[in-house]
Amino acid sequence: MSLSRLFSTTLLLFGISEWPVVAVKSFIGHSLGAASGDQLSAALGIWDANMLPAINTIDAIADDVAAQHLSFVLQTTEHRVADYALINSKGFGGNNATAALLSPQSAQLLVREHHGASAFTAWQTRNEALLTERETLEARRLKGDWAPRYIFNEGVVDAADIAVTQEAVKLGNKRINLQVDLPKGWSLN
Repeated sequence: MSLSRLFSTTLLLFGISEWPVVAVKSFIGHSLGAASGDQLSAALGIWDANMLPAINTIDAIADDVAAQHLSFVLQTTEHRVADYALINSKGFGGNNATAALLSPQSAQLLVREHHGASAFTAWQTRNEALLTERETLEARRLKGDWAPRYIFNEGVVDAADIAVTQEAVKLGNKRINLQVDLPKGWSLN
């Protein structure tokens, strides 16, 4: 079964009439191992700009592509922010992988629900300062006022810096406590 037929059938079963399909590859070509990262970046950009980029390498969908319930984007268009997206990487030899992504807005709703309104508001306050700093840095970069920085071996964690016990995982100077209270209804079994 072709991937387009699989998606069309699945969308029919879930009552989805029109699923937008874009193709990052039409802009960047073969990026091989980085393809999933390219697609993730594109999905984040789509959510940020509320725009779906056109599949710019074709004029029409081939006759053998199952297009029912799929909306192949052939012209860049504004689009309402979806709650989630699927990114699909088709590897050589038929090794495909699809990842489901939650939109930033959906992820924030889940975080707020899990951690509470006050913790979320505190994060938003810290995040506003970070966004302002990012905008300032980006404005400087766009004016050409920056230089890339690379420091060999910075932040590298080797085997001596890793420790795993029943209580915690230690990676360099970061300790992740494994003894946590799980949310109601969650289980590790």
